[in-house]
Amino acid sequence: MAENVGPGASSGEETIVNRRFGLLCIGVVAILIVVQILVFGPSIPDGGWSVSVGAVLILLIGKAVGLTWDDVGLSPRSMGRGLQYAAVIVGAIAVIAAVGVALPFTRELFHNDAYRDVGPALYSALILIPLRTVLAEELIFRGVLFGALRRTFTPRTALLTQAGLFGLWHVASSLGLSAHNQALGDTVGTGAWGTAAGVLLAVLVTGFAGIILGWLRIRSGSLLAPIALHWAVNGVGAIAAAIAWHLPS
Repeated sequence: MAENVGPGASSGEETIVNRRFGLLCIGVVAILIVVQILVFGPSIPDGGWSVSVGAVLILLIGKAVGLTWDDVGLSPRSMGRGLQYAAVIVGAIAVIAAVGVALPFTRELFHNDAYRDVGPALYSALILIPLRTVLAEELIFRGVLFGALRRTFTPRTALLTQAGLFGLWHVASSLGLSAHNQALGDTVGTGAWGTAAGVLLAVLVTGFAGIILGWLRIRSGSLLAPIALHWAVNGVGAIAAAIAWHLPS
């Protein structure tokens, strides 16, 4: 086991604690399924905020069950180290994006129809992406879920498990990937097999991203590091896309 209840804990006490955190993990998965239904169900006009609500609920349940702030990566002791990682990560990605947008032969790679205008791009980068995606997903997967898994299993098992669940979390959102991405659709097709290929690709890519984000969580000891990487890739990317549209090709 990765962690004992205490120096004098009996095997019975340890079994109860392990069971408690195991049930917490199952509860997190159940809440995520409900959130997916709310987000992608036709009866909810703007279910995207359900992810944020679900993240807060999961955190409250995790704290009630016995997770500490250190378990979820939000201990004041690790904030300084987390901020150092965050500054380096955001700075590095901002430099890469700036160079990519500045060079004419890579500028088109940043073109995204959703961010043609600066206003919507900034709103997405500073409001929607952080609140509805980054903070919520990191709190759920690298925070509560990883913390509960590490209470029962080794850090490696916890890392791989949360990454696998993070990949599966993107199944519903990737169902139309091959139909809406022309390059992917031309490669795998847009029928049933193309849809399955698009979903599999999305799960593998986001699962691998979950490993990197989880590694940052372990390495830094803070949730701030994976939050910074997750936001920088999406938020800086949105801003870079808006700038790219306003520069000559």
